[in-house]
Amino acid sequence: MQMSRYWDYQTNYEQLSAQELRQKAHESVTNAKKKGRVMEPVVPHSDDIATSWWGQAWCQNIEKYADYKTRLSRGRHYILSGAVIDLKIQKGKIISRVQGNRKAPYCVEIWNENLCLRKKY
Repeated sequence: MQMSRYWDYQTNYEQLSAQELRQKAHESVTNAKKKGRVMEPVVPHSDDIATSWWGQAWCQNIEKYADYKTRLSRGRHYILSGAVIDLKIQKGKIISRVQGNRKAPYCVEIWNENLCLRKKY
């Protein structure tokens, strides 16, 4: 597939519709299950990404570090469309698989160094 499928002449990213993303995500989850992988998809329950105070604070903090204008809006589109097909939270990192435009989902990792909360005197 040509790169023109993903970018127009003004370098704007073309997002798939929510329906297209849901279909591709369903296919990827089905294929993963056939291979014996355990997937833990993010299932949106409303148009709000976060409903708890902690989740809202996390989203506000992430927005402070946004490096590209379209990256967070694309992420919101993916999560609200059901394209985050696997999410695992582990000590010091969050790992997810996201179904985007391409045939295979891509991996996203967020690392967080553990902070020492004890004061040493």
